[in-house]
Amino acid sequence: MKKLALLLVVIAAGCISEGNYTKSLSKESCQRSRECFRAEFDDEYSDLNDCVEESTETLDDLDSCYASAGCDFDVAKAKACRKAIGAATCEDFIDGVDDDSCDEIYDCTSSQEAEVFACVIR
Repeated sequence: MKKLALLLVVIAAGCISEGNYTKSLSKESCQRSRECFRAEFDDEYSDLNDCVEESTETLDDLDSCYASAGCDFDVAKAKACRKAIGAATCEDFIDGVDDDSCDEIYDCTSSQEAEVFACVIR
């Protein structure tokens, strides 16, 4: 399974806020991954909760990088991304949903982006 899909897919159930989005995105991303790559999902995870737990940890780490860099969370972009992902076919999901809002959930300056990148590769 493409683990990167879990990082790139940002779907949230219900209301999205900076405080709850990593778990919400993880849950929806894992559900979608299970739907679109069932065999690979079953090989990778014992169940949906296992996937959610692992994905949430990954997204929490990424979120910490954005927060420490001082980037601003954009609720509207997160909601637009969720909508785009929710409307995507499995083919679109596997290829990566082409929606600018998914790349812009955090608003960062160039120097902040460099700081996030340095944090992520540590």
